[in-house]
Amino acid sequence: KRIRTAPNACLRRSSNDCGVFIIPLIVSLITRTFFRKSAGRSKEYIMKILIIEDEPKTAAFLKKGFSEEGDIADIAVNGVDGQHLSATGDYDVIVLDVMLPQRDGWWVLQEIRSRRADQPVILLTALDAVSQRVRGLQLGADDYLVKPFAFSELLARVHNILRRRNVRSEDVLHYADLEIDLLRHKVWRAGEAIGLAPQEYRLLAYLMRFPGEVLTRTRIAEQV
Repeated sequence: KRIRTAPNACLRRSSNDCGVFIIPLIVSLITRTFFRKSAGRSKEYIMKILIIEDEPKTAAFLKKGFSEEGDIADIAVNGVDGQHLSATGDYDVIVLDVMLPQRDGWWVLQEIRSRRADQPVILLTALDAVSQRVRGLQLGADDYLVKPFAFSELLARVHNILRRRNVRSEDVLHYADLEIDLLRHKVWRAGEAIGLAPQEYRLLAYLMRFPGEVLTRTRIAEQV
Protein backbone atom coordinates (compact mmCIF):
# COMPACT_ATOMS: atom_id res chain seq x y z
CA LYS A 1 0.00 0.00 0.00
CA ARG A 2 2.85 2.41 0.74
CA ILE A 3 4.16 1.90 -2.82
CA ARG A 4 0.80 2.89 -4.29
CA THR A 5 0.32 6.04 -2.21
CA ALA A 6 3.92 7.26 -2.08
CA PRO A 7 4.04 8.77 -5.63
CA ASN A 8 1.04 11.00 -4.86
CA ALA A 9 2.67 12.14 -1.64
CA CYS A 10 5.91 12.64 -3.50
CA LEU A 11 4.23 15.04 -5.93
CA ARG A 12 3.58 17.39 -3.02
CA ARG A 13 7.25 17.47 -2.05
CA SER A 14 10.27 18.95 -3.79
CA SER A 15 12.16 16.85 -6.32
CA ASN A 16 15.20 16.81 -3.99
CA ASP A 17 13.13 15.19 -1.25
CA CYS A 18 11.80 12.56 -3.60
CA GLY A 19 14.87 11.75 -5.67
CA VAL A 20 16.11 8.97 -3.40
CA PHE A 21 12.66 7.37 -3.30
CA ILE A 22 11.36 7.64 -6.85
CA ILE A 23 14.28 6.13 -8.81
CA PRO A 24 14.05 2.70 -7.13
CA LEU A 25 10.25 2.97 -7.36
CA ILE A 26 10.46 3.49 -11.14
CA VAL A 27 12.77 0.52 -11.60
CA SER A 28 10.59 -1.67 -9.37
CA LEU A 29 7.37 -0.63 -11.12
CA ILE A 30 8.65 -1.31 -14.63
CA THR A 31 10.23 -4.63 -13.66
CA ARG A 32 7.21 -5.98 -11.76
CA THR A 33 4.75 -4.79 -14.41
CA PHE A 34 6.74 -6.43 -17.21
CA PHE A 35 6.92 -9.81 -15.52
CA ARG A 36 3.22 -9.76 -14.63
CA LYS A 37 2.35 -9.08 -18.27
CA SER A 38 4.85 -11.58 -19.65
CA ALA A 39 3.59 -14.35 -17.38
CA GLY A 40 0.13 -14.16 -18.90
CA ARG A 41 1.12 -14.38 -22.55
CA SER A 42 4.10 -15.60 -24.51
CA LYS A 43 4.20 -12.98 -27.28
CA GLU A 44 3.57 -9.26 -27.06
CA TYR A 45 3.58 -8.43 -30.79
CA ILE A 46 2.89 -10.42 -33.95
CA MET A 47 5.13 -9.44 -36.85
CA LYS A 48 4.09 -9.58 -40.48
CA ILE A 49 6.97 -10.70 -42.68
CA LEU A 50 7.36 -10.78 -46.47
CA ILE A 51 9.76 -13.47 -47.70
CA ILE A 52 10.92 -12.98 -51.30
CA GLU A 53 12.78 -16.21 -52.05
CA ASP A 54 12.63 -18.49 -55.11
CA GLU A 55 14.26 -21.56 -53.54
CA PRO A 56 11.33 -23.66 -52.19
CA LYS A 57 13.18 -25.29 -49.29
CA THR A 58 14.60 -22.00 -48.04
CA ALA A 59 11.25 -20.23 -48.34
CA ALA A 60 9.47 -23.05 -46.49
CA PHE A 61 12.20 -23.10 -43.82
CA LEU A 62 11.83 -19.37 -43.20
CA LYS A 63 8.03 -19.43 -43.17
CA LYS A 64 8.04 -22.33 -40.71
CA GLY A 65 10.51 -20.53 -38.44
CA PHE A 66 8.48 -17.31 -38.30
CA SER A 67 5.23 -19.23 -37.88
CA GLU A 68 6.66 -21.11 -34.89
CA GLU A 69 7.49 -17.73 -33.38
CA GLY A 70 3.83 -16.77 -33.74
CA ASP A 71 4.42 -14.39 -36.64
CA ILE A 72 2.72 -14.16 -40.06
CA ALA A 73 4.80 -14.74 -43.20
CA ASP A 74 3.88 -14.30 -46.88
CA ILE A 75 6.03 -15.72 -49.69
CA ALA A 76 6.83 -14.40 -53.17
CA VAL A 77 8.93 -16.59 -55.47
CA ASN A 78 10.14 -13.97 -57.96
CA GLY A 79 11.10 -10.31 -58.04
CA VAL A 80 7.97 -9.06 -59.81
CA ASP A 81 5.55 -10.68 -57.37
CA GLY A 82 7.74 -9.66 -54.46
CA GLN A 83 7.74 -6.03 -55.54
CA HIS A 84 3.97 -6.13 -55.95
CA LEU A 85 3.38 -7.56 -52.47
CA SER A 86 5.81 -5.10 -50.91
CA ALA A 87 3.90 -2.22 -52.53
CA THR A 88 0.41 -3.42 -51.62
CA GLY A 89 1.01 -5.04 -48.21
CA ASP A 90 1.98 -3.60 -44.85
CA TYR A 91 5.00 -5.55 -43.60
CA ASP A 92 7.15 -5.08 -40.52
CA VAL A 93 10.17 -6.43 -42.35
CA ILE A 94 11.01 -7.81 -45.81
CA VAL A 95 13.46 -10.70 -46.16
CA LEU A 96 14.78 -10.41 -49.71
CA ASP A 97 16.91 -12.85 -51.69
CA VAL A 98 19.23 -11.27 -54.25
CA MET A 99 19.23 -13.98 -56.92
CA LEU A 100 15.61 -14.02 -58.10
CA PRO A 101 13.91 -14.88 -61.42
CA GLN A 102 12.26 -12.19 -63.59
CA ARG A 103 13.66 -9.32 -61.52
CA ASP A 104 16.57 -9.63 -59.10
CA GLY A 105 16.72 -8.48 -55.52
CA TRP A 106 18.70 -5.34 -56.37
CA TRP A 107 15.81 -4.11 -58.52
CA VAL A 108 13.24 -5.01 -55.86
CA LEU A 109 15.25 -3.17 -53.20
CA GLN A 110 15.48 -0.04 -55.34
CA GLU A 111 11.72 -0.14 -55.98
CA ILE A 112 11.05 -0.49 -52.25
CA ARG A 113 13.33 2.41 -51.39
CA SER A 114 11.73 4.63 -54.04
CA ARG A 115 8.43 4.28 -52.16
CA ARG A 116 9.48 3.91 -48.52
CA ALA A 117 12.77 4.96 -47.03
CA ASP A 118 11.89 3.43 -43.65
CA GLN A 119 10.81 -0.09 -44.76
CA PRO A 120 13.08 -2.61 -42.96
CA VAL A 121 14.78 -4.92 -45.49
CA ILE A 122 17.24 -7.76 -44.87
CA LEU A 123 19.07 -9.18 -47.88
CA LEU A 124 19.76 -12.92 -48.18
CA THR A 125 22.30 -14.19 -50.67
CA ALA A 126 24.92 -16.80 -51.42
CA LEU A 127 27.14 -13.99 -52.72
CA ASP A 128 29.62 -13.33 -49.93
CA ALA A 129 31.98 -10.94 -51.74
CA VAL A 130 32.56 -7.67 -49.94
CA SER A 131 31.56 -5.73 -53.07
CA GLN A 132 28.14 -7.43 -53.03
CA ARG A 133 27.55 -6.61 -49.36
CA VAL A 134 28.61 -3.02 -49.93
CA ARG A 135 26.26 -2.73 -52.91
CA GLY A 136 23.32 -4.00 -50.87
CA LEU A 137 23.96 -1.55 -48.05
CA GLN A 138 24.47 1.33 -50.46
CA LEU A 139 21.12 0.58 -52.09
CA GLY A 140 19.45 0.86 -48.72
CA ALA A 141 19.34 -2.60 -47.14
CA ASP A 142 19.23 -2.55 -43.33
CA ASP A 143 21.23 -5.76 -43.01
CA TYR A 144 22.86 -8.47 -45.11
CA LEU A 145 22.97 -12.19 -44.30
CA VAL A 146 25.02 -14.71 -46.28
CA LYS A 147 23.66 -18.23 -46.89
CA PRO A 148 23.75 -20.68 -45.20
CA PHE A 149 22.63 -19.15 -41.92
CA ALA A 150 20.85 -20.15 -38.72
CA PHE A 151 17.27 -19.00 -38.37
CA SER A 152 18.03 -17.77 -34.84
CA GLU A 153 20.56 -15.32 -36.30
CA LEU A 154 18.06 -14.01 -38.84
CA LEU A 155 15.43 -13.60 -36.12
CA ALA A 156 17.88 -11.72 -33.90
CA ARG A 157 18.75 -9.38 -36.77
CA VAL A 158 15.05 -8.75 -37.47
CA HIS A 159 14.38 -7.87 -33.83
CA ASN A 160 17.46 -5.66 -33.68
CA ILE A 161 16.39 -3.66 -36.75
CA LEU A 162 12.86 -3.16 -35.46
CA ARG A 163 14.10 -2.18 -32.02
CA ARG A 164 16.46 0.46 -33.45
CA ARG A 165 13.72 1.92 -35.63
CA ASN A 166 11.21 2.02 -32.77
CA VAL A 167 13.68 3.83 -30.52
CA ARG A 168 14.25 6.48 -33.19
CA SER A 169 10.63 6.90 -34.25
CA GLU A 170 8.64 6.97 -31.01
CA ASP A 171 8.06 10.39 -29.46
CA VAL A 172 5.70 9.03 -26.78
CA LEU A 173 6.53 5.81 -24.91
CA HIS A 174 3.89 3.71 -23.16
CA TYR A 175 4.33 0.94 -20.63
CA ALA A 176 1.41 -0.34 -18.56
CA ASP A 177 -0.08 2.84 -17.02
CA LEU A 178 3.12 4.85 -17.54
CA GLU A 179 3.43 7.38 -20.38
CA ILE A 180 6.39 9.59 -21.23
CA ASP A 181 6.48 12.35 -23.85
CA LEU A 182 10.06 12.58 -25.13
CA LEU A 183 9.51 15.89 -26.87
CA ARG A 184 7.89 17.77 -23.98
CA HIS A 185 9.68 15.86 -21.20
CA LYS A 186 6.38 15.06 -19.48
CA VAL A 187 5.52 11.91 -17.50
CA TRP A 188 2.13 10.51 -16.51
CA ARG A 189 1.09 7.49 -14.47
CA ALA A 190 -2.56 6.40 -14.76
CA GLY A 191 -3.27 9.80 -16.32
CA GLU A 192 -1.73 11.76 -13.42
CA ALA A 193 1.30 13.95 -14.09
CA ILE A 194 4.52 13.07 -12.26
CA GLY A 195 7.21 15.64 -11.57
CA LEU A 196 10.73 14.26 -12.01
CA ALA A 197 14.18 15.74 -11.66
CA PRO A 198 16.23 15.76 -14.90
CA GLN A 199 18.28 12.67 -14.00
CA GLU A 200 15.17 10.79 -12.88
CA TYR A 201 13.49 11.63 -16.19
CA ARG A 202 16.49 10.43 -18.22
CA LEU A 203 16.60 7.17 -16.27
CA LEU A 204 12.90 6.49 -16.77
CA ALA A 205 13.06 7.34 -20.50
CA TYR A 206 16.01 4.99 -21.00
CA LEU A 207 14.41 2.09 -19.11
CA MET A 208 11.14 2.43 -21.03
CA ARG A 209 12.98 2.12 -24.33
CA PHE A 210 14.11 -1.40 -23.38
CA PRO A 211 11.25 -3.06 -21.47
CA GLY A 212 12.12 -6.50 -20.13
CA GLU A 213 15.82 -6.24 -21.01
CA VAL A 214 18.56 -6.66 -18.41
CA LEU A 215 20.59 -3.44 -18.42
CA THR A 216 23.95 -3.32 -16.68
CA ARG A 217 25.02 -0.46 -14.41
CA THR A 218 27.71 0.47 -16.92
CA ARG A 219 25.25 0.65 -19.81
CA ILE A 220 22.84 2.78 -17.81
CA ALA A 221 25.61 5.09 -16.57
CA GLU A 222 26.81 5.68 -20.13
CA GLN A 223 23.34 6.82 -21.22
CA VAL A 224 22.03 8.51 -18.08
